[in-house]
Amino acid sequence: MDYEHLPNRVIICIDSTASLHLFARTPEELARKIINEIYRKTRLTATAGIGPNLLLAKVSLIMRPRIAQQG
Repeated sequence: MDYEHLPNRVIICIDSTASLHLFARTPEELARKIINEIYRKTRLTATAGIGPNLLLAKVSLIMRPRIAQQG
């Protein structure tokens, strides 16, 4: 697991390839569960990168705000 803590936000990237089936049906569902649990326990918002590996998951976190700004 790789994570960074920024003021009032937790960024998470997890390689769940081998264990995804134990916790959720899709990567998006697992990310939502983790984000909700972090908020429930800490009242911090979290962002999850989803991708086939940790590198692409982190890239998706970087690119998402840029793509949203462009439109």
